[in-house]
Amino acid sequence: MPASSPAVDPTPPDPSETPNIPSDLPPNPLHWNREHVKEFLRANQEEYGLEDEDIGPIHMNNIRGRHFPNLTKEELMTSCKLTFGGAVTVMELIAKLIAKPQQGKWLDQGVKYTDLHTVVQQVSTEVEMYCDPSICQKLPFMFVGAVPTERFDVGEDGRFEYYGREKFQELYDAAKSMRFRGTRKYFLHGTLGAGKSYLLAALACLLMKEGIKVVYLPDCREMLADVFEYLRQALRLTFTGSARYDAILASCQDTKGLMKFCSAASQEVRLLFIVDQVNALDPQDEMTDRFSLEAKRHVRTVLDTITAQHMKMTSSSGNYVHALHDKYRQTGEKRIHLYGGLTKVEMQKWWLTNRHKLPLQLRNEDRAEMEGMLGNLPILLNILLYVKMDNQEDEDPMDYDQQLSQIHDKLKNSQQVKAMVATILVFAERQSEKLRDTPQLLVYRKALGACLTENGIAESAEALLDWRHFYVEEGVGKSTCGVARKVAAGFLRQVSAGSTFLTPKWYNSLRLAGSNPSVLGFFTEQMLLSWISQVGCPNVGPSFARPPRVVVFSGKLPQISLDVGFSLYIPTAFNFRAVDAIMVSINDTRTEAIVVGMQITLSTSHSDSETTFFQNWQWWQLVVDCPKVSFGFLWVLEETTGKVGMEDIPMGERTLRGVKKVWHPPFTRIHISVENISQDIGAKLRAARANHALNDELPI
Repeated sequence: MPASSPAVDPTPPDPSETPNIPSDLPPNPLHWNREHVKEFLRANQEEYGLEDEDIGPIHMNNIRGRHFPNLTKEELMTSCKLTFGGAVTVMELIAKLIAKPQQGKWLDQGVKYTDLHTVVQQVSTEVEMYCDPSICQKLPFMFVGAVPTERFDVGEDGRFEYYGREKFQELYDAAKSMRFRGTRKYFLHGTLGAGKSYLLAALACLLMKEGIKVVYLPDCREMLADVFEYLRQALRLTFTGSARYDAILASCQDTKGLMKFCSAASQEVRLLFIVDQVNALDPQDEMTDRFSLEAKRHVRTVLDTITAQHMKMTSSSGNYVHALHDKYRQTGEKRIHLYGGLTKVEMQKWWLTNRHKLPLQLRNEDRAEMEGMLGNLPILLNILLYVKMDNQEDEDPMDYDQQLSQIHDKLKNSQQVKAMVATILVFAERQSEKLRDTPQLLVYRKALGACLTENGIAESAEALLDWRHFYVEEGVGKSTCGVARKVAAGFLRQVSAGSTFLTPKWYNSLRLAGSNPSVLGFFTEQMLLSWISQVGCPNVGPSFARPPRVVVFSGKLPQISLDVGFSLYIPTAFNFRAVDAIMVSINDTRTEAIVVGMQITLSTSHSDSETTFFQNWQWWQLVVDCPKVSFGFLWVLEETTGKVGMEDIPMGERTLRGVKKVWHPPFTRIHISVENISQDIGAKLRAARANHALNDELPI
């Protein structure tokens, strides 16, 4: 019998009572994600007699706060497969949630149309303020429906923080230049996390303040859920203050009615539609497969029809199939690009503006390395502002290098970076499977490699790339950030020969890399690993003076080979801790093994790699299965001046919470320069430094 049956619960909760809302949930239910909805249902499960079978399907169907209040009993029973009793109980909860007095704003779609129009009149009309990265404005989010919280941090006052961007001027000029009988369509194409959505949201504010009839559609993915209501909400905001237009919109019953409305309105006014996230309408959108191809086709048709007599500015991230195809067709649509992150000037202002929010004041070289790793992408830079340092009360205070190491660890393990890594790998694996047994597979891998070395890419290969993270500018392939570069390199190392990273293109790219420590470090690391894979590393000892058996692994720890000889284990996981590789040598009689962690770095600030590597020293001692196991740690540096070439480090012990523990075994610390391992790679690294110095001396 259903849990909500009167026979089971003869005294249901008083309808006047309000449901239990956990204190850790966002105050506005519109901002709830599917986990928040699940937590809300769990909090009321016992009191309302809900079963796990009622909650699980709602969670599995990705029902979020923006969908939750609009659910019907029939949808719960057909789409979520709930029992009749379960559906009735959930509907009762929704009704009580909406009825809460403090949810008045939510019931009225977040902010009333008139209120929002009043607020937008307060924003500045000085275009320079929207271009100046040193100025932060709190702008109203000009949409009355659900806020795309995965991209916007909108406060309870309905505003978001916007820092000026130099690109804004180009967007503003494009919008102001649009004419129905001239250029009436613009497309903003860019990489993931570059800040396109914030630019468009700010542009919508300014243009509305100037009196332009803007129809702002911030999230095509949300539009797929209910295209009619989504469009009507946006149009009602556009025509707020006009009783005649508002009455016509109120009388519209379906999308055909909205199409007729927009066609008729074109006789009096030209609308500017600003449409964001159109990649959600792609047949191959990786972010969602909840909607059918027919539904996506329907929304595209509706948008094309209602904008036919007006002007339109659209935006997408990366792999919008229709945009990639339109590049080669005469569509009358002009394109604006936003690839990569903040400009040099914007980045300088970012460090200055956020200096008090950072967990550590970085040295200049570490700041430059951080910029290279994060690509100056706003979506990744913001992680730095929320990093909280860990330091146990009974431990000594961390020094600068330890704090820097912890920041890097937290960045690599952040939700944003993990999501980026996952999307890059999923795309690469799917593309490889799709192109398997075709000549295009090699074309794709070469194009991806060209993005790492910034070499030319044939126009025919451009569409094969993952444009969210890799792009082509003036015929040259590029990566958005160091995260994307390293993940792609790990993928190529798994599917290609190690010599891939020792081609003339790689040597030349290292020579021309300039002074960016992240880029220089990336090239040096990848090339040295391939060099050692080919010839060994005799500098460490005679046991390593031969080509190794190479094992590339993606997990936390490798599958160990117990064969005698030299094995080189290369991790490809972006967040693999401590080392760039592990060298293991087992002698012919299997009586002795040598395990050496290797860290390649060009930075003078060394991460706490030894400590992290030796956290697993007992595991290594166990799996090599030899009576005697010796340990070492190899530092490969640009310069070894002032460093001891080789020194024996005694066993290290620590007292944590009153208990003495061995945190590392005795080991040999080795410092070797890049040039001592490979004269060729060392020479190109020197040339890169010299070329940068020469460029600095040239007159501007």
